[in-house]
Amino acid sequence: MSPTEDSAIVLSVCRGEPSGVERMVSVHQDALYAYALRLMNDPDEASDVIQETFIRTYRALCGKHDETECRLFALRPYLFRIARNLAFNRHRAKRRMTAAYTAATEEMVRTNPTGDSEFSVSLSRALQKLSQSDRDLILLRFMEGMSYADMVEICGTTEAAVRGKVFRVLQKLKKLLVVADR
Repeated sequence: MSPTEDSAIVLSVCRGEPSGVERMVSVHQDALYAYALRLMNDPDEASDVIQETFIRTYRALCGKHDETECRLFALRPYLFRIARNLAFNRHRAKRRMTAAYTAATEEMVRTNPTGDSEFSVSLSRALQKLSQSDRDLILLRFMEGMSYADMVEICGTTEAAVRGKVFRVLQKLKKLLVVADR
């Protein structure tokens, strides 16, 4: 992709032409996805990073830059910088969530109100078998005591979706605990 072609895409996006956004995505999506996949090592995470990259780029071009600035805008490096920053932010957030999960689990085992440390150990093991996103829902709802409304803000979805996900995760957790109890 030549700088002239990128400049035409940027100008088209700045002018609000839908074809500009389509062209930006079609031209840069594959390279950005490959880059994000190498950074994230997870296809779903890489897809999320790329989607957010295009959304942020669109907002930046439509809201922050006039046509003169758009002519000088280096699109490809900007896209890769945004994707890189988003990937690193997700890695940091995962590390924080893992640390919070570990601390919460240890606290739960230490301060178990029933005094049943065997159950606490089983629960901790079962939680570790859940996916990160499922574990996050349990942490937010039951260990942090968040309302579904607060969880909607964090998860960026609807309350019905959050309630449904929590219900399904609790069903998974129940099955894991039954298996562990045998």
